[in-house]
Amino acid sequence: MPRGKPVENSVLLELHKAYRFKIIKKIEIPSDQNYFLLQDPFEYRHLLPEKFYINYGLENQNEILCYVDKINCSGRIFLDPEHPYYRISEIYQFPFYGKKIITTRHGDSKKMLVVKDIFNNECYAEASVEQWTDDFNPAYLYCRVVRIKKARLMLEYVRHERE
Repeated sequence: MPRGKPVENSVLLELHKAYRFKIIKKIEIPSDQNYFLLQDPFEYRHLLPEKFYINYGLENQNEILCYVDKINCSGRIFLDPEHPYYRISEIYQFPFYGKKIITTRHGDSKKMLVVKDIFNNECYAEASVEQWTDDFNPAYLYCRVVRIKKARLMLEYVRHERE
């Protein structure tokens, strides 16, 4: 690397791309939470909050694949490890648990179909007018994984199945 001003890490890692990260160790920051200390391919270090990824089994791995989810205006990089079960753009069968109206962070109300993932976390897919009826009560929904953020699935309804 040429001498002079150090290269910012956020310049080296590209948004929405995947990189292999080495797990250095697990650390606890007093009065905060537990983190994984990761090292990227350019030898920069990053903190990954443990609380979102408890079911991922990260402590048993030497390397993990992480996606660069966000780079904020101050250059802080937010990573999301590859999900151990689900892949983006793939369609999966989920048990249907009902319907719910949720309020977005912008204050809008949305009608959602509720399913549960493999770890028993509630996940949502936006409901259409036809699905928001009393007689819509399938056993399973088939949904496409649109995005995974902080181990939470963002889903898109594809079709349903009755038992």
